[in-house]
Amino acid sequence: MKFKLFKKSELSVEQKEKRKRERYLLIMSAIFLALGFPPSPFPLTLFVALVPYLIVISERKTLAEINKATFLMTFTFSVLSLYWVGAFTLAKDPFLMIGGFLLFFINPVPFLIASSLYYFWRKYISSKTALFVFPLFWLLYEYLYTITDWSFPWLQMHNGMVKFTYFIQIADTIGGWGLTILIVGTNVAFYYAFINYYSNRRKFLASLSIGLLMILLPTIYGLIVISKGLDSEKSKTIKIGLVQPNIDPYDKWAELDYIKTVKMLLSSSRTLLQEKPDLILWPETALPIYYKSIGYSDARDSLQSFINTYPVSLITGMPDFREYFEGDIMPPDVKVRKDMKRYYATYNAVYGMTNGSPDIQTYGKMKLVPFGERVPFVDEIPILGDWIKWGVGLSGWNVGRDTTIFKFANSNKTDSFKVGAVVCYESIYTGLVTSIASKGAQFLVVVTNDSWYGNTSGPYQHRDFGRLRAVETRRYFVRCANGGISCFINPFGQIEKQTAMYESTLLSGEVKLLDEQTFYSKHPMLFPYIAIFAGLVCLIGAVIGKFKKRTTS
Repeated sequence: MKFKLFKKSELSVEQKEKRKRERYLLIMSAIFLALGFPPSPFPLTLFVALVPYLIVISERKTLAEINKATFLMTFTFSVLSLYWVGAFTLAKDPFLMIGGFLLFFINPVPFLIASSLYYFWRKYISSKTALFVFPLFWLLYEYLYTITDWSFPWLQMHNGMVKFTYFIQIADTIGGWGLTILIVGTNVAFYYAFINYYSNRRKFLASLSIGLLMILLPTIYGLIVISKGLDSEKSKTIKIGLVQPNIDPYDKWAELDYIKTVKMLLSSSRTLLQEKPDLILWPETALPIYYKSIGYSDARDSLQSFINTYPVSLITGMPDFREYFEGDIMPPDVKVRKDMKRYYATYNAVYGMTNGSPDIQTYGKMKLVPFGERVPFVDEIPILGDWIKWGVGLSGWNVGRDTTIFKFANSNKTDSFKVGAVVCYESIYTGLVTSIASKGAQFLVVVTNDSWYGNTSGPYQHRDFGRLRAVETRRYFVRCANGGISCFINPFGQIEKQTAMYESTLLSGEVKLLDEQTFYSKHPMLFPYIAIFAGLVCLIGAVIGKFKKRTTS
């Protein structure tokens, strides 16, 4: 008698056909989800994308079967939408490609939070209401993913809806989190309409009507808001100029020809001065040097001379190096130079400089790209940092500890303005950007470098996600990118001006300084708290239900 460690049950022909049909449905859901995300112009597919998936999981019985279905669907979705993330089209850095490949398998895992909670609710609390609370479970997965050390919440449902400009206007009240609930809730309504089409005409019409209303009412709200415009007649206006240098990021970090880069950036900035800007923007890590270090005094002198000569302020991305000694207050993830008994930290930072002041305002990036800028759990398992090192030396940044509101005077020195800045993919974090607006930022800036990934979907997705941040906060949102896409986004999420990918160019525009806080800016955690409560109710109900079942048996 042969012993099999893993016994595989034989499926009947009918079961095999059913399993094949289910796989087609799951892949269909993944394709519809991918079509809903930029640069695809079909955001409406998101309203029905989960219907095939819901058909499958509603028929599956066990937790393992439901989670297998979820993993297949979300894995396919990740590959279709994030194919660019490892920079495979350029193939210049093996560790970046390895990180991107790992992400295809890691990214689907958090989705299992939603499907697992759905299963527990269905089994232990109420099978009839499980799908009604499913949108809250989906939101809970999205929120929990943003607070992990390996978060890459690029595929949050609300991010895909940015091209439906009228629909997303309600984000000033409910935020991206509320949009997720609406989108997933619409899918649930259309699922019930589908399964009741032949069997129950009344339920079909009721479900269909609810789904359509969940689309129609926010859209009407958006039409009204955009037609009324901003109540900003009293708001002051400033002019911003930005430099898009289009430097190959791999060559920049490899050659470290920073003097040539400094000259080019300053020359471009002098050209922008013809537009009389109040603020000039340079992109993420515009100079590949630790600016404050002793060895780069030539670059520092040139830049400081420019700032002191002209009545203008500058925001630029810049690597930041901070050194500590015994007895200093240090960040918890400080690095150690054992040979010298010194401690240091390096940040992917933003510097703010202004005419007439020697001070440098600084912000250290708080959300680091997993595997790209920081190895997840490297503080707990240091050896991981030795195994995984990005070829351009960016994989070991420290985590910034707090946001910064940059304060500058306008070019005439008659008034001041406050700006919030984030770095690169931080702009996909709704909570982070909203917190900056709530602290007094009158407009928002993101410095970025999307050139790592070639002319793929990534840079276009990243640009469009910023449109939703503008709506949530009702702030102008300005992107300054190394190789594109740089743009000015108004508070309705509409792009007013933009550059093309991979062009060296300058762009200038005006933004209004806005102070009024949106409801979402004041209450950004309202829906996540509701989702957390639903998740706790589910888990407590599952524990009680399982205990009762054991007691009875």
